[in-house]
Formats: sequence, C-alpha cells, structure tokens
Amino acid sequence: MTEEILVNVSPILTRVARVIDGELVDLTMEPTSRRSPVGNIYLGRALSVVPTLRAAFVDVGLERDGFLSADDARELAGDVEDDGAVPPINQLLREGDSILVQVARDAFGDKGARLTTSISLPGRTLIYSPYRTGVALSRRIVDEGERERLMSILDGLLGENEGVIVRTNAEGAELQEFSEELEALREVWRKVLREADKVDAPSTVHADLGAVAKAVRDYVSSPDTTLLIDDADALASAKSYAETVMPSLAERMSLYTGGGNLFDRHELEDQVADVLEPSVALPGGGRIIVETTAALTAIDVDSKGRNRGNPEEAALQTNLEAATEVGRQLRLRGIGGAIVIDFIQMRRRANAERVVETLRDVLRDDPAPTDIGGLSRFGLLEMTRRRVGPPLAELISRVCPTCEGHGQIDTPEAAADHALATAEREVEDNPGGALTIVAAPEVIAVIEGVADAEALGRQLGCSVTLRRDEDMPPDHFDVVRA
Repeated sequence: MTEEILVNVSPILTRVARVIDGELVDLTMEPTSRRSPVGNIYLGRALSVVPTLRAAFVDVGLERDGFLSADDARELAGDVEDDGAVPPINQLLREGDSILVQVARDAFGDKGARLTTSISLPGRTLIYSPYRTGVALSRRIVDEGERERLMSILDGLLGENEGVIVRTNAEGAELQEFSEELEALREVWRKVLREADKVDAPSTVHADLGAVAKAVRDYVSSPDTTLLIDDADALASAKSYAETVMPSLAERMSLYTGGGNLFDRHELEDQVADVLEPSVALPGGGRIIVETTAALTAIDVDSKGRNRGNPEEAALQTNLEAATEVGRQLRLRGIGGAIVIDFIQMRRRANAERVVETLRDVLRDDPAPTDIGGLSRFGLLEMTRRRVGPPLAELISRVCPTCEGHGQIDTPEAAADHALATAEREVEDNPGGALTIVAAPEVIAVIEGVADAEALGRQLGCSVTLRRDEDMPPDHFDVVRA
C-alpha cells in the first residue's frame, strides 16, 4: 500500500488530498487567506441566554455569533457526569459573562459556529482534555494487548484533573513520545490560560493549525507516508510542525517542481470533480445517488438492471459495493447530520447484517464519529455522522440562481481558482504570448484580490489581461489567446 499526502496551494484555495494506491480517500479545502475556526479557542461574551432553547448565543468575534447549548456547557456546572442531567442554561451563564469556548463545528448555512466549553487540544498521538479526567482509547485500536499497554503508560503520566484521548496514531508509540507530547500540549493549555487573563472578550486566545499542518497531524498514519507540496511556504510550515512531532516525516516531504497543476499530474482532478456529482458508479454496474436536503442526506442504491441470475445474490453484491462506496463518499464530501440510505431489499436477515457490518467496517477509520442503526425490512438504514464543518459542496459551490435552487454552481472563489489553473495549463502548453481571462465581474474581483494582471503576467511568463463580462454566467470563464 502506498500512501501520499498531496497539497495544492493556489492564491485562492488550499487543497489537501490523502491518496492510497491512487484512490482519493480524504479531501479538505479552505480559502488560502482564511483558516477555518474549528479548533480555535476564544474568550467570548454571552450576548443572550435563551432557556427555551437550552442554549446561549456567544460573541467570539466571528461573522455570526456562536451557539452554545447547555449540554456543551456542562463544564460550567462543575462535577456533572457525562450522562448526568445538566442544569438549565440560565443557571450556568448570564448575559455579559466572559467565557472560554472552543469552536467544535464551523458555521454553515444561516447557522453560526457551534461552541463547547469542553476544551480539547489535539496532538499527533493524544488529544489533551484539561477539563476531563482519565484515559479514553480510540475505538479503532482493537488489539486488547495494545489497549492495555497504552492504558498503563498513560495512567502513569496523567495528573488528577486532566485527561487524554489516545488516537489511532498512538499504536506502537513508547513512553518517551507520549511524555514529550503530553508536556507540549500542557504548555499550549498554560499559554491559553495566560492569554485569556490578558485580553478582553471577544478575543482569540488560541488558533488551531492550518490545513497543511493539520494534514501532517491527522492524516499521516504510516511511517512510509510521503508528502508532496507545491508551495515553498506551505512546505516550510509543514516541515516546521513535523520536526516537533515526527522528525522522520520531515525527510519525506518535498516540493513539487514539475510543470502544471499538482492534482492534474497525479490524475486527481477528475476524482475531485466526481465528488460533486450526485451519481457515483459502483464496480459491478450499479450506482448510488446522493441528495442532500435541509433536514438530511438521502442516498439511494440503484442496481441499474443488475438482476441477472439470483435476485437475492445480485441485491447483496450491489449493496455490499454500495456500503463500501457510501463510507468513502461521506468522508470525501464532508457530509454530516442525519443520513438515510435506501438499500435494495433483501429477504435474508444474514445478508442484511453483512451489509450493515460492511458499512461499519468502512467507517471504523472515519475521524468523525458515526452512529449506525440496523437495516429495516424495507431496506432503509438510518445513521448519523458528526458534522464538523460545512460539506465540501457548500465550500466550492452555491445555489444556482437560474434553476431556482435545483442545482449547484461554483462559488466565485472556485471559478477564479479554475480560471487561474486553466491559464497556467495554457501557458505551459503554449509559452509566451498574451492571454485574456474573461469572467463575470465577481470572479474577476476575486482574481484581482490576490494578484493584478501585471503580477499574473510575471508569474505565468506572458502578457495577461483581465476582462469583466456582465453577461457571462457567474461560474463560467474563458481563457483566450490574443
């Protein structure tokens, strides 16, 4: 098995792909100039406390106020067990109070970021929890002997009022590595408390890592993983982080210096484009169709006429392929919340259990917690997946104004990113000369926000003109040679 982390940095978007044996497994994107606030810690101010919602709205300095539920504020109540009753929110918090919170989920749609008082500081092998006690192990560590070894090591390192979650990456790690990382995470927490004492709410007191360093922290699971990054500054940042947590990994990072787009050269662009398609083909000829609504995500399994021979066996094989692909698509698309999967009906209970177990196996390595129900006699399966940030479709597409919400089009940022990549490919194939990028005014505005025509010309090695076309659809562009 070969595992690669590929990082493509453009002036507009930073894309990180985890690829195993040529197949896209994980994909994250964020605007190059703006990091996601997930993981950030803020000193916020409670603006309104709403007992009927069992929640408070907290100003943390973001575009929209954050949402803090009573359950996510249980640390304010003191010694309340995880499964114990939490007091009403107005007994935990009053309007005007300053409060230390962490962003657990990014804003999406018209909802603000979800906040929590249960602070957690992730490292490569441990997640440090200053408000929790004891050791919890990743469910993906299944070897009982290894679980006992890890529990024994961490029990001896923790103080009375602190806890850790042991990540999957911890398998095989030794005492010294745990001790060093734990002390580093403790120091981060001490800095958070010192900063919170110095500032007024709302203020940022700790910023989590950017997309590239997060990939080093969260994606690298094999000692043979390699990282290829097409931006020198991003490479330097990734190496700096790696040298503190896994020095040997820094040696396996390199700068991509080949021509053209890194994702193009590794045949990933088509796989990335497929992530936004509603229909996904299955190896045996069937397909799954993914449709997201405001309430839930519905996934339909379609055999596409694969009914030759034994119908039960045909349904089973299609469902098994679908279960595997569903697990992959949920991760790639960043789908969270309630999910309903409409599998092809099967008569045998044992076959239904095989399909559910296959889905559980695929999602066992999913970093987002999932809760999977059983398969009903109608072939329906209900499940939930924790929503951490907006789905990928929301990051790089928007509701189409022409079809009144029945389709999606690229955001101006995504269209601008595609336009620059197309211009780069055109100049690579036909160096020199002059070209014009024609696009809707909002797309041109995004391009000009990162580089004017003269700067683009120097970067591409040709004369560049940027032209606004009021009549061009907002997700279209042309790259025209003079």
